[in-house]
Amino acid sequence: MLTVNGKEYKLFLVDFTGIKKLIQELFSHYDNRLTPNPPEGGSTNVSVQILVTSIDTISETNMDFSISMFLRQSWSDSRLVYTPVNTMRSLELDTASIEKVWIPDLYIPSEKRAMVHHVTVPNKLMHVFPNGKIQYSLRISATVKCNFDLRKFPMDLQHCFVEMESYGYTTDTLRFEWDEKSINIDKSMKIPQFYLQELTTRQCDKTYFEVGFSCVRFDFWMQRSMGYYITQVFIPSILIVFLSWVSFWLDIDAVPARISLGLLTVLTMTTQSSGARNNLPKVSYLKAIDVWMAVCLGFVFLALVQFAYVNLDVRRIMKEDREKARNVDRVSRILFPTAFLIFNIVYWFTYIFWEPKSE
Repeated sequence: MLTVNGKEYKLFLVDFTGIKKLIQELFSHYDNRLTPNPPEGGSTNVSVQILVTSIDTISETNMDFSISMFLRQSWSDSRLVYTPVNTMRSLELDTASIEKVWIPDLYIPSEKRAMVHHVTVPNKLMHVFPNGKIQYSLRISATVKCNFDLRKFPMDLQHCFVEMESYGYTTDTLRFEWDEKSINIDKSMKIPQFYLQELTTRQCDKTYFEVGFSCVRFDFWMQRSMGYYITQVFIPSILIVFLSWVSFWLDIDAVPARISLGLLTVLTMTTQSSGARNNLPKVSYLKAIDVWMAVCLGFVFLALVQFAYVNLDVRRIMKEDREKARNVDRVSRILFPTAFLIFNIVYWFTYIFWEPKSE
């Protein structure tokens, strides 16, 4: 007992000599090339638990995303049953000792690049409990492929998943299963341009050459945030279309002004369309953003064609022909906005409520 300021504290002395001897005895006849082989027979069951800390760098062009997580696995190894020294709860192994223990050969089939963090030391730990239960955790970051469906872009809901399976051990030897608390999300995590809608876990056992391999998988759905595209794409393109209609209110004799306005809006709309699709892959199907930009460009182009038609009447001397040209402008002032309004109603109702069938 230790007394400090009138309070008594219990002192627990760590028997480092005993722990060192315990480790030496545990690994003296241990062979990490062999699986644990449960006493009751059958396969070694490994419980998997994940803490996702971030999902970022979502790339439609490369069809992948980056994920950082703590991957935790637990299993029992009867060869590592021991009598604890003093009051120790578990045996905490360093990186060098971890290499001596058999570890499940879990890998991510859809991973493109991955790394285990090493700052300031390798981010992995292993606790061995007296009953032979092992808890193994490591912090990894990986870039994983995801086949994005961009038919509703930028109003799309994306479904991605991460599979983890055994590379070499069959289900007769090793089985992965989700822990009761299978997957957790860091509360501070935010996904750029997306909202995390749903997350589920399930088994995904595979069969290769009539041999079974254990697999676990988690799926998540992300709804794209429309804020950026409304302010940077939709509103500017609407204003450009409105600007092209200004020529309907200009005098039919203001040829230079109407030509300049028509060409300016067409070129601006073309640049806007190219910029909106700059970071998207060249897919074979039609995206929602393609439909919007094509129709907006069509309205701007038709406004320029309308001026060419009006200018061909204007060139005639007869008074009634000039009046016909003015009537075309009057009709266009109503026809173009009405047609654009109808297009907006059909477009937004279609892409908000339409759910494409997954292939």
